[in-house]
Amino acid sequence: MPEDAIGVLIAAAKRQGTQNRAGWPLVMLGELSSSLVANGSKDSAAAAAAAAAAERIAGDSALMEVVRLQLAGDSDTFGAALRLVRVLQGHLTRRAWEATVAVLGDGASVLLGGGRARLDDPTLADRLSALAVHVAACGEEQRTAVAAVVAEHGFIGLLLRSLTHRDLATKTNAAVVLVVLCSSPVACAAVSAHPAALAALANLLRDASAAASATGSEDARELADPAHNALQAICLLIAHSAAAGDAFAAMALAPSGSGILAAVERQLSAPVVAESAGPGDRDDLPVLAAAATALNATTFAARRGGRLAALQTRRPFVLGAAQALVRVAGDLRGDERPLDGGPPPEHGQRLTLKAAEALLAALDCLTDGTADDGGAAAALGALRECGPEALQAFGDAAGRAGDAVMAARPSNGAEADKQTLQHDEAFEAAMPMRLARRFEDLRQQQQQQQRQQQQQQQQQQPHPSQQQQQQHQQHQQQQQRRQQLQQQLRHQEQSRQKEVDQHQHDQQQQQQQQKQQHQHKQHQQQQHQHQQHYQQQQQQHQQQDSAASTTSSGRSSGERATGVGLAPADQVD
Repeated sequence: MPEDAIGVLIAAAKRQGTQNRAGWPLVMLGELSSSLVANGSKDSAAAAAAAAAAERIAGDSALMEVVRLQLAGDSDTFGAALRLVRVLQGHLTRRAWEATVAVLGDGASVLLGGGRARLDDPTLADRLSALAVHVAACGEEQRTAVAAVVAEHGFIGLLLRSLTHRDLATKTNAAVVLVVLCSSPVACAAVSAHPAALAALANLLRDASAAASATGSEDARELADPAHNALQAICLLIAHSAAAGDAFAAMALAPSGSGILAAVERQLSAPVVAESAGPGDRDDLPVLAAAATALNATTFAARRGGRLAALQTRRPFVLGAAQALVRVAGDLRGDERPLDGGPPPEHGQRLTLKAAEALLAALDCLTDGTADDGGAAAALGALRECGPEALQAFGDAAGRAGDAVMAARPSNGAEADKQTLQHDEAFEAAMPMRLARRFEDLRQQQQQQQRQQQQQQQQQQPHPSQQQQQQHQQHQQQQQRRQQLQQQLRHQEQSRQKEVDQHQHDQQQQQQQQKQQHQHKQHQQQQHQHQQHYQQQQQQHQQQDSAASTTSSGRSSGERATGVGLAPADQVD
């Protein structure tokens, strides 16, 4: 949209603002600026136009006064004004931020305007977002005023209920505002007095941390933001009241509190670190300091309640504290340590020192075996498993952190006091040195175990000549075994061949027997046939003889009956 259209809308808003009807021009300006912001992420020309429009809107003091007035109006004009404020907050320019900070003031208009903020209010997300950005941009005095307004008008309960809102942005912004409230002594007392405050923050810490851990994607950082803010608010409540620390420890040590301990462990072992950030200026320092405070409060409450072993046996809990100490000690560079008479530490350095002191105290408690029921041995065993190099780093970190914490304490002649304390038996028994000695003892034990293992391995390894003999014996055994196998194979082949030959011989004999039996059977049949034929011939001869005998007998009888006989031939003549 051309720039002159923006001018027309600005003029209309200012003109109608005097009559309390500036809603529609503000809506148009908000929509226009929002479109320009959206296009700015893709088009540099659109981004430049958006920045120019924001500068023009924010630079018009009369228009911003109309916006301030409309924030206190009815629901229609409130929504339009709040939308425009949110758009201006999205432009990262100094004039836009200064204009919104001036308009929002102590934040009362954001919370009370438009019919007062409610949990079912459709503008609740924009209200909390605008308030969260506002408290991050304004100064300490104005931030305190915002905290006072929130506490005075009873919005703490609304913020706590918003921590369970289904919208992630609403939960995150509510937690941000609660962190600001807990930074103010008056508002922190009001939050601490609310019966559901600590439980609501602990539940958000547990659930948001678990969701971020389960995601494992680029959205993990956004999902973890509510957990970070909840942990910082808890840390501020613990710093305000020892009772809050005991209550948090009771929730963490309860059977259902493992998720809370796991969330603290995640922040100790793997916090989000900006690669380009320098020492004392990293965006994870407030979260790391808060995690160290929660760790320390839980550890000492567990020791007082006789439940320290429950923490000492949690390997991630102990290792997370030691790893966090190494990172914190890496930020405590010597040229940044405040000496006596020098300027106080910066905010980031104060957080680092606070985290270092809390981690030293917690680790000293976790590794203390004076009244051990087996828990300290488990904690020391978990540390020993990290190896000599890690133990060396742990010990160096404990010494460096102890020196930095001591040097940061204001006193006259800090260096002289330090040299005196180094020769004092009380200093030798102090927490950092005691902890460093424990790490050194663990490192030496680990190295001694490694040396013993190496010696045992060397003893088990034979002398070269013995090794050659063993190899020769092994070779001979292999040869003998090979010969035995070959003999077994030959024997098996011979046995198999004998079996084959015997089988063939048996088959031949069987065939020969069958042949002989067949021939014998044929011979018997032939003999039987011959005998039958002979008998038939005998019978025929007998029959012929019988017939001949019968004929001869007949002739003789006839001759005797007639008395005539045949005369000899010579007698006939």
